[in-house]
Amino acid sequence: MINLKAMPLIVTCEHASNKVPSYLKPYIQENDPILKTHYAYDIGVEGIFNQIIKKWSPFYSCKGKYSRLCIDLNRCLRHPKLFSDLSKGAPIEIKKRLLQEWSSYRDPIISAIHKQRLSHKNKDVFHLSVHSFTPQINGIERNADIGILYDPARSLEKEVAQELKKRILEQNPLLKIKMNYPYLGKSDGFATSLRIEFSKGYVGIELEINQKIIDLDFKLPCI
Repeated sequence: MINLKAMPLIVTCEHASNKVPSYLKPYIQENDPILKTHYAYDIGVEGIFNQIIKKWSPFYSCKGKYSRLCIDLNRCLRHPKLFSDLSKGAPIEIKKRLLQEWSSYRDPIISAIHKQRLSHKNKDVFHLSVHSFTPQINGIERNADIGILYDPARSLEKEVAQELKKRILEQNPLLKIKMNYPYLGKSDGFATSLRIEFSKGYVGIELEINQKIIDLDFKLPCI
């Protein structure tokens, strides 16, 4: 059995906020109803993120400051949805500022992982990226309470994902947990980029929580 506590932990939350920076408000109005929807941010995820920070004591943690409708921190620079339909028409000067937000979020995390691996003699770093998903999309009900995303080609990630599933079910035995659902763990995302940055010594897991259970006193286990 893998010992999760023995792995240096970093926790991130790319879609915690639905806020808009002042310089973008001519293009995305702060009273726009869309900012209250799952298109703008991962509803309820900030509370889960805070719960993890309190319980698991990561060596580094951070969350996004602005809505993904500004720029999506979980997308690579080449992704067609890096900018949303609302922000992609902004002038190049505004887009440059948004790209700086993207870099200022990601770069310190990469640096923290490098430093942690050096200080722990290249011990594997466990990165947990926390998200929530809408219970229904395009009229289709999503039939899981939690998704745990990982790259199946990386055996240690699979092992960590299975152990995390076991721990969550011990605390919440009635939950339905599916692996690599509602997205594939190897799809474009911050964890995918970090796997390229760190060919070894990095374990990237995305925790996807159905928004319908977030208000039901959902509890994460200790590790």
